[in-house]
This record gives sequence, C-alpha cells and structure tokens, in this order.
Amino acid sequence: MLFLLLTTAALCSLAAGAPQYGSVQCRTEYTTLWDTEYKETETQVCTTEYEKVCKTETERLCRNTTRQECSTVYEKQCKTVYKNVCVEQYKTEYEPYTETECSTQYKDDCEYQWEGYGNDKVWAPIAGTC
Repeated sequence: MLFLLLTTAALCSLAAGAPQYGSVQCRTEYTTLWDTEYKETETQVCTTEYEKVCKTETERLCRNTTRQECSTVYEKQCKTVYKNVCVEQYKTEYEPYTETECSTQYKDDCEYQWEGYGNDKVWAPIAGTC
C-alpha cells in the first residue's frame, strides 16, 4: 500500500513540474500491486498406529476325567431253519397184471387114423374128411 502512494506522488510531481501545453493535465492513477510472501514452516505430526497381532497360546491343563467306552462284540449264534421246498417228482409205479395172449388158429377138423406098421405108425388125417 505504501508503494502505491509513493508511485502516485512521484507521477503528480513530474506532471506539475513539466510544462503544460494546451490541454495536458495531471491526473491521478491508482494501481494495485500484489505482493505474496511465502512462509515455510516445518511441523512434526506424530500419529500412533496400532497393529493387530494375533497368536494362539496353548496351555496344558491336566485333570482326571471319566468317560464311557463302548465296543461292539460279535457273538456267533447258530440255529436250524427248516424250509419247505416243493418239487414235482415223477415215480414209475408198476401194477401187477395178467395178460392173456390170444391167437386164432385155423385148424382142419378132420378125422384121424393110425397109419403105418410097427414102430413107424403116425396119427394122420383121413383124406376127404377135412
């Protein structure tokens, strides 16, 4: 801001000391000048971070206990089972019988006589009687 006022005063004094020709006039101009200052600071920021750590701890615990123990024992058992089985069986049975065989014999119905002499005699039919 101080710089702005000094610049304006210098311009006006130059214009007042300069010869005036005709229509030249002095005027006041305002100019805005910006000045940026940077200030660098260093700060230390600390944060606490927690890390999850899991582990298994075992502890031996001894004490007397009772338990029920079961086992399967196989016992051999034998028994007789009767089973009805039906089967057709064929049997040849013999029946006693009497069989009569018949035959037809055609016989000449003749009259007979002894023919011959001595020990050579034969029982022979008489011719013409059959």
